[in-house]
Amino acid sequence: MRDVAREEWVLVLPLVALSALSNAYIIVPASVLPLVRRGLDIDATAAGWVVSAVFAAQIVSSVPAGVALDRFGARNLLGLAAAGLVAAGLWGTASAASGDYASLVASRLLGGTASIVVWNAGVTVIGAAFEAERRATAVGLFTAASPAGFALGHLTGPLVAAVDWTAIFAVYALLAGFPLAVFWFGSTNARTGADDARPEVVDSGSLGDVLSISSVRVLAPTAFAAMSVYVLLNSWTPTYLAEELGATLATGGLVVAVLPAVGVLSRTGGGVVSDRLFGGRRRPVVALSFLVPLPLLAALAGVSTLATALLVLLLAGFFVQLAVGVLFTAAGELVEPSIAGTAVATVTAAGAVGSFTAPLVAGALIDATGSFLPAFGYGGLVGLVGLGLAYLLPEPGRRRGNE
Repeated sequence: MRDVAREEWVLVLPLVALSALSNAYIIVPASVLPLVRRGLDIDATAAGWVVSAVFAAQIVSSVPAGVALDRFGARNLLGLAAAGLVAAGLWGTASAASGDYASLVASRLLGGTASIVVWNAGVTVIGAAFEAERRATAVGLFTAASPAGFALGHLTGPLVAAVDWTAIFAVYALLAGFPLAVFWFGSTNARTGADDARPEVVDSGSLGDVLSISSVRVLAPTAFAAMSVYVLLNSWTPTYLAEELGATLATGGLVVAVLPAVGVLSRTGGGVVSDRLFGGRRRPVVALSFLVPLPLLAALAGVSTLATALLVLLLAGFFVQLAVGVLFTAAGELVEPSIAGTAVATVTAAGAVGSFTAPLVAGALIDATGSFLPAFGYGGLVGLVGLGLAYLLPEPGRRRGNE
């Protein structure tokens, strides 16, 4: 059994690294938005699109990517995703260097499509490869790659931009080829090979079947709320610290990097807490994930020192991500195995809608009011809705059909 477990982890680790690099590519413009705005001569709303374009592509492509994963296998799609990410990175850097804003946004759409393939493949493959008693921990570890990548982007983005701000779009995309190669060759001989681990092929009507299931109808908007709050903080807090507290971009990036960095612990720990402390119940973890950050969002709008901002972000970042791994584990647990891949992709798409809209809404509110307070207020309102949804979430142990 130990050898089997070792083979399973050989699949997980390169997927974690690949996802981390794709997420660094996603978020890195947020760490240097003032440079992006000056370099392209755009306003805050337009700058928000440089971040949100990725999530727009994820909204459209998530479910098709999940169905394609079931039909064609993870190894093939991950190879295409890595190639697409490299192409998007090089395209984005060339567009930024030439000052072509529209072309830069188009490159980000390609990068978003590639990144969602990596996410859906990772969640589905790992969820199928691990036994029930370890599944939430393994999926939680994979989801922790997202904040790890966000932290990497926040920490190193200003350093890369100090040399050439246009290079931020290419660096992480180019590096993604290395873990892809490890996964590609490692999954060939593993017992839990990616192609063997995928759920059975989903028929053309399965999306309608998924959307008719009550648990998915609760999970999807809950994921929307969780990712809205998380991405809003990642997108605009660096600029808030720079413009309101006088922090340099490098210092602001270092402070905000705490937000995703603690997610490496909380996303993995959320699964462990759910499995061990709450006996497999998911609802308490999800509720806690929304309850604690609500007052912290209000506190963040009133901080006056970087030290205080660091403390608030540390707590908010930990709790807002506590439920992420649990939500995506539940997406596969609460439906029949034949539609698990599409269920995961549907919840992912809902989370991408939240990730897409949050920076845009925040940017529009900042432009309209000249203040960051309404932007943080929007995050609090979405979090309150998420807290209400948490109490409607069914528990695993029985799959919920049409109700």
